[in-house]
Amino acid sequence: MCCRDHVRLEQERQQNESDIKTRGAEMVTLQRELETLVATAKKLDAQRADAKKRLDELDNKVIIMSY
Repeated sequence: MCCRDHVRLEQERQQNESDIKTRGAEMVTLQRELETLVATAKKLDAQRADAKKRLDELDNKVIIMSY
């Protein structure tokens, strides 16, 4: 193996390691974003359920008051 091949392979190895680190950091960022979105979706579901409960209660009051 000639010196140029060795240097080229070493540069490729370093670039691959750099790419792997970059993709790993991207994965961590995406995982955190996903966790945030899941938590937000859960909060919104809880708010929706609470709003539905309040609307149902108001509907019941309207029905009672209309009698």
